[in-house]
Amino acid sequence: MKASGKKKGISLNQLLGESNFKNLIAEISFEEGITLLEELVEKTRRAEINLAEAVDAYERGALLAQRLKTLLADAELKIQELKKNK
Repeated sequence: MKASGKKKGISLNQLLGESNFKNLIAEISFEEGITLLEELVEKTRRAEINLAEAVDAYERGALLAQRLKTLLADAELKIQELKKNK
């Protein structure tokens, strides 16, 4: 990760504990999002959370996955534009 002026990344516990998680997800980088999604899947696989927490985690994971898809689509579009302008 780059050592830029951006705020420090968030942890899975922060994502799960934050009531305003949609704003957090909107700011997550692709790399950070992948890591959080992997951690979230692992946590649910190990059954470390109860049913209510699992439903909440599913909602956050679905939004996180959508953010990652958007970031990938944006990157693909940029690459296509660069190829056109070559």
